Amino acid sequence: MVLWELYSTVVTDCKFEIALGIHDREQFLQDVDKDTEGSINHMKAKIDVAKSECYMLSDKEMIFHAIQQNITFNELNKMVFQCLRDWILRLLETEFTDFSNKHGLRNETTLKRLYTLASAHYTQGNYKKALPWMKECYDIRKAVLGENHVDTLGSMNALIR
Repeated sequence: MVLWELYSTVVTDCKFEIALGIHDREQFLQDVDKDTEGSINHMKAKIDVAKSECYMLSDKEMIFHAIQQNITFNELNKMVFQCLRDWILRLLETEFTDFSNKHGLRNETTLKRLYTLASAHYTQGNYKKALPWMKECYDIRKAVLGENHVDTLGSMNALIR
């Protein structure tokens, strides 16, 4: 019945949330830290609501009929993509805020989370949000790690894109 929950969430403009266990959440964050754009695109590539299944065929038929009466599967896919992007950004912002509050901004993992958050906004086209965070990450990395450190150079490269 996940399809029905997705459909209901999207058409009622409710908060979209993905429940992850501690291990799965940490693995997701590590994957996003390694390859922000690739991880997000990998998740989006798996979404196709038209391929959803239900335990009972009659349920599937009723759900598909309700969807087709109101919107197309492609439109619902787009809405789910947007909900997923928004959820990822909320998760990354929460993780960065929590980590920086516990460990400070000069912590290597905090800086990685800041960079990942900035990169996620950048890959989603949110350049106005991404740029200040990229600049802050670069400035702190330069001060903490030095201007020739690979992470500092990566932050500098992100700023000039």
